[in-house]
Amino acid sequence: MFPLAVGIARRVCLVRPLVVGVTATLAIQIAGQSVFGLNYINYVFSGETREQFYERNVPGANSAAWLNREFPEGGKLGFMNRQLAYLLTPPRYMMHPHIQAVIDARPTADDGQAFIMQVRKKGLTHLLLPGDWDRVDSVPGDQTPNFAMIGRLAGQGCFRALKKFQTVHISSRTLRGFGSEDLKTADTLFEVVPEHCP
Repeated sequence: MFPLAVGIARRVCLVRPLVVGVTATLAIQIAGQSVFGLNYINYVFSGETREQFYERNVPGANSAAWLNREFPEGGKLGFMNRQLAYLLTPPRYMMHPHIQAVIDARPTADDGQAFIMQVRKKGLTHLLLPGDWDRVDSVPGDQTPNFAMIGRLAGQGCFRALKKFQTVHISSRTLRGFGSEDLKTADTLFEVVPEHCP
């Protein structure tokens, strides 16, 4: 296609506008790629470790690092943050509400018994859930029926909070260098306590 454009430009005496257009396009592309690559260039030349890079760029990376070291033998983890699928090494199942249907984790799901039955069927012993669940009587984060159900199950003792991880919700990996701010958030690791479940 490009040789055809050059041929037509030569016949019509428009070589100069073609050169200017191609040069401008290349300059814009290179500038855009530089903006998107700045984060990774910083990693390569800063001496930052891989774990530090992950903590800076992947929400919940600190929880994944801890779980990879400390998760109990024989356990299986359920989690919702899709990005952690690439970092976690223990046996696990991603319960993302829009990517799977084995465990109903949709925001509208509120049947605690069905949820527990699905969690048991997958053999999950622990759940890593978004939010600060220090007070189970006040549902953290959004007030979706699903989180209200999880709060009720935790209040009944079906889920026992083991550890809270302070993490960040990254607004933009690309624009961080230009003033984009991250939001502080938390993830909570729960142990499933079957004898207290409905």
